[in-house]
Amino acid sequence: MRNYLQMTTLAVCGGMMLVFGTAPAQAQAGSGAMIRVERPFRVKIGGFFPTNRETKSEVGRNFFSFGATWDFGRNPGPVPVFYSVFLDSANKSGSTTVPSTPPVEVGTRRGYTGIGVALRNYLVPEGSPQNFYVGGGIGLYQFSRKSPELRNGRYESRGATNTRFGGKFFSGVELPQGYFGEIDYTLPGDSTGNGLTLSVGYRF
Repeated sequence: MRNYLQMTTLAVCGGMMLVFGTAPAQAQAGSGAMIRVERPFRVKIGGFFPTNRETKSEVGRNFFSFGATWDFGRNPGPVPVFYSVFLDSANKSGSTTVPSTPPVEVGTRRGYTGIGVALRNYLVPEGSPQNFYVGGGIGLYQFSRKSPELRNGRYESRGATNTRFGGKFFSGVELPQGYFGEIDYTLPGDSTGNGLTLSVGYRF
């Protein structure tokens, strides 16, 4: 677990350095000062698809997900870079049959809720028909997990909730009307919670 946390931290920090490292160059293209964002709120819904085999077996291959973002600033250059605060969540409960006599179904659960800061770097000038972007975020994730556990000769559903450091990487396309589609990969600090999210949303 320690090695996993170290790898997650390095991966998230490395990716964020790469993404956030573009911000100074973009800012220098304008006046260098952060400016107010028009239509700063974004909401999205979609599906989360875990990549961990144990999670897919115990809970399922797809979760419902939702998210919200507030853009608190942007650079003044022709190719925008937005700075934001985000809230993301994906949760699902299920059950799995354990190898006992007779077979018993035990309740299971996986899910996370994360809050943090993010950067969204657009790849085309503002006003283009389709605005493509890439970005990343870091923050704190509350991860909940419930799995079968053998205790005193019988299986029980045992769970725990932990708060850990995590992050995400994402890309998407945004239309002038405010609609957008996004794909991201989330690492909530527990390997059983890693996964891909496909979302659609609206900016207002």
